[in-house]
Amino acid sequence: AIVLSLLYLIWFRANRTGWMLLYSFLLSGFVAQVFKNLYPSPRPRLFFEHSHILSFIDGVTLSNSSSFPSGHTTTAFAVATVLVLVLKNTKWQLLILLMALGVGYSRIYLGQHFLGDVLVGIFIGTLSGLVCVWGVENNKIKTFSFKKTKENKTHTLPKQVLISS
Repeated sequence: AIVLSLLYLIWFRANRTGWMLLYSFLLSGFVAQVFKNLYPSPRPRLFFEHSHILSFIDGVTLSNSSSFPSGHTTTAFAVATVLVLVLKNTKWQLLILLMALGVGYSRIYLGQHFLGDVLVGIFIGTLSGLVCVWGVENNKIKTFSFKKTKENKTHTLPKQVLISS
């Protein structure tokens, strides 16, 4: 998400989209971490460790027991929401949504999260993306432009950062 934000900010010179992506990633990550700390829950592998009914994929390591909500899904949907709202090509929008859904599915398939963890991640990510797009579009969230100023005509970084409004 950070690399994609930087690509939009620096390479594509699409400052508003870059800031939307970065802010939605940060907001969704913050909210997900608050929930993980307020409502610690075991991951499926830990929850079902004494059951002989289920089998899990070998080689998948368990980082910790904070299953709720899925951080990967939260990030995927925060980024996907911004891109779907910004991009006008329906094929790209559909592909991005399918990729985000694939992230959520993979978290369940690998035994890292329950369905509820992924659904809440989808909700948090989507809401974060919507809030950040609305905030940047309505100038409620400040963005900065890295465009060259008049007194700095070289190809180096500008001496001052301009606030776009």
